[in-house]
Formats: sequence, structure tokens, C-alpha cells
Amino acid sequence: MIGIAKDETLEGRANVPDIELFKRAAQNAFDDNYIAKHSLEILKAAKFALKDTEFENHLEGLFEMLNAKRTPSHAMIETYSRTGVISGLTS
Repeated sequence: MIGIAKDETLEGRANVPDIELFKRAAQNAFDDNYIAKHSLEILKAAKFALKDTEFENHLEGLFEMLNAKRTPSHAMIETYSRTGVISGLTS
């Protein structure tokens, strides 16, 4: 969040969240080319904004997830498919 807040280069910022875009991202994650492309732009802008700060390297995990097109929800879905249990939830 700090990197995005400090960035002054990104265009198209919205004052009101785009609910449909949030749904699209939640359903498709980085498999959606639009989401992946804009996620990369945002990460690059945040990395540039955080250059030479203590937070500069904190984005590497996000870059790795984007490159692999894999999010933590992928592991949750795989576990649920195998076990029928969602990790962290109790019934």
C-alpha cells in the first residue's frame, strides 16, 4: 500500500472501487490477462516508489506470484479438492 500511495505515475485511479473488476480479479486472478497486465504495472510503480527504502524488497513475493500466475487461493482450492476441508475453518 505504501508503494501505491507514494506512486505518482499510475493513471486511471478510481475514487470508487469497481466492483465488477474486483469480482473479475477474485474469480480469475492472474489467469486474466487484463488483471495480470495491470497488476504488473502497479507492482512496478510501487517498486519504483519504494526504491531506496526499507520496503523495497517486500514486493518480491508478489512479483513471484504474478510470474507464476499463482495466488494463495490456488493452494486452498487444491487442498479443498483433495480433502473437502478449507484450511483454517472449523465446522
